[in-house]
Amino acid sequence: MKKEYLRIFSTNLKFQMDKNNIKAKELADRLGVSKQTVSTWVNGLNTPRTEKLDRLCEILNCDRNALLMKTRATELFDERPVPPQGMLPVIGLASCGKGVIAAEDVFEYVAADNRYCDADHYYLEISGDSMSPIFNDGDLVLVHRQTSVDSGAVGVFIVDGEEGYIKKVKYDAENIDLISYNPYYPPMHFEGPDVLRVYVVGKVLEMKRRAFP
Repeated sequence: MKKEYLRIFSTNLKFQMDKNNIKAKELADRLGVSKQTVSTWVNGLNTPRTEKLDRLCEILNCDRNALLMKTRATELFDERPVPPQGMLPVIGLASCGKGVIAAEDVFEYVAADNRYCDADHYYLEISGDSMSPIFNDGDLVLVHRQTSVDSGAVGVFIVDGEEGYIKKVKYDAENIDLISYNPYYPPMHFEGPDVLRVYVVGKVLEMKRRAFP
């Protein structure tokens, strides 16, 4: 249900932005958030908090239902062309350093196993070295959209609704640690109510290393 809700919101948001001729950067500036935050909404990775949702409706001149409910725009989106057979989109950059997830529009397609070629999978490109030597700058990681991962898994995490990270996660009774493979980067530690600052948007399944000339 959560996945369907994110998809509907994402589709309606893109429809309303196109209708009002508003780009992600302009929308972010008017909302007082980062462009990366708007990108997570556009790509179905997250949704705005209540106060931002109300302001979003004002800017787009629509009511909440136009963003939250299934509409004809969503139905048309369901009829969109599928990616080329055996290919998956690369939708943006995921940080392995200072932290930024820039899930922009699709800028290329890359080959993938047919079992992953659906709307629940995509590639992100690594930026930074905090997960070296396993994941290096420029590598592509295959991500499955999901809102929880097991302790010990490598996932895509958004912190404070804005900054995104690819990290190995470790859970304790009341703590979350986001761990880098590179020992020069200390774990990001969250405990007590701060664990609510961390939101899971996907699980990393595998890595594809680009072959550069």
